[in-house]
Amino acid sequence: GDESSQSQAYAEIATTWAKDSPEQAGAWLGVLPDGAPRYTAVAAYSKEMLTADPTNSLAWATTIENQKTRWRTVKNLASTWHQRNAEEAAAWMDQQQLTPQERAEILDHSK
Repeated sequence: GDESSQSQAYAEIATTWAKDSPEQAGAWLGVLPDGAPRYTAVAAYSKEMLTADPTNSLAWATTIENQKTRWRTVKNLASTWHQRNAEEAAAWMDQQQLTPQERAEILDHSK
C-alpha cells in the first residue's frame, strides 16, 4: 500500500541522514506525524546510530508510539548493544524500569 512505500522511503532517508547528518535527521524525525512511516524511520535511524551513540539510539527508539514496533526495535537494539558492551547495556537496562520478562527477552535475544 501507499503507507508501506512511504515507510520504505522514510527508512532510507533516515539511514542516509543518520550517517551524514544525525542532528538534522533527529530534527526531521521530531516533526514527522505519528504513524507507520515515522516508526519505520525512527527504527532505521536508531539502528544506524547504535554504534556511534547507543544511549541516544535507544532514546529515539523509545519514542515510537506503536507499542509492538517500539518494543521490537528497543529489544533488537538493546540486545545488539549487549553483545558489544554488556556492562553499558546492563546499566542502561537498569535505568529503564523493564519488567523481568522484558529484560529476559533482551538478554535471550542477544545470545
